[in-house]
Amino acid sequence: MSTLKQVLEVRTRLAEPKAPPAGGMITMDKRFRIVRVPDLPRDTVQAIDPQNCLWGTGAGKVEIQDAVLPDLGVPLLVAGVAPVAETPRPTPFSGTLIENPRSNGANVKYVIDGKSYELKKGESRSHKTTAKSQITFYQNATKGNAKYTLSPRTYQFSIQAGAWQVQTVAYSALVDNSANAHEFQCEVNGQPRVVPARKTLQLQGTYPISIRFDKGNGEALASKVIRDTSAVVTVGVAPGTVGLDLFPGKSRELAARPLNIEPIASQSTNPTPTTGRQSILLGIDDLQ
Repeated sequence: MSTLKQVLEVRTRLAEPKAPPAGGMITMDKRFRIVRVPDLPRDTVQAIDPQNCLWGTGAGKVEIQDAVLPDLGVPLLVAGVAPVAETPRPTPFSGTLIENPRSNGANVKYVIDGKSYELKKGESRSHKTTAKSQITFYQNATKGNAKYTLSPRTYQFSIQAGAWQVQTVAYSALVDNSANAHEFQCEVNGQPRVVPARKTLQLQGTYPISIRFDKGNGEALASKVIRDTSAVVTVGVAPGTVGLDLFPGKSRELAARPLNIEPIASQSTNPTPTTGRQSILLGIDDLQ
């Protein structure tokens, strides 16, 4: 009788006329019901209202299950996490990029092709160079000047044994989408990329890694620049927010639920790899 009552209540709600929500997004309650519907294609999800979500099975009978957001594969994270800082949309890196990391604690002067430049700590500068371009800089009173031929990539200044040095640097970032039951669509250095659901994507390059994506909350595209030589960032939704973001650390450390729990359903059958709105459903308690 309890099951029949639930089925009747769900069918009554589905029969009620409803205006489509603004922006096509439905905010789910923290606890809701998943209605397994054989008439819908397998592994498709449709939110009807904050208390009811349809899950296509493609066969069988109608079933109702009490659920929470992670059951739908929403990558909710633990409280207190902070996302990677936003960076104004950068132009694609090219030529020779010279960096003076903040950890050096001092400004540095150098010359490229006869023109002088100075970088404050934490600054970087891009230069158009040729195959014959050289950089000259003062190391210290003992070693004097150093000169190197440049190539199109990133160089970093450092202080070693009391003398300025410059060396090439490569960047690496692992985008961890393991907590997300939906693919993560983004642009990496201006090129469309997709991180599959429950998977990771290793990024490498000779310039800082620029990642742009739609958070799915109607705001402008997020823009992040990874300047670490070995970084791991997790795709997730922090408590109190309404959209996807990138967070320093691994999904296994940040996810609110163990990652070995399989998602009940994926959000769509054939998503298009663009930077459009991401497929997420959020609970009202997580917005407070």
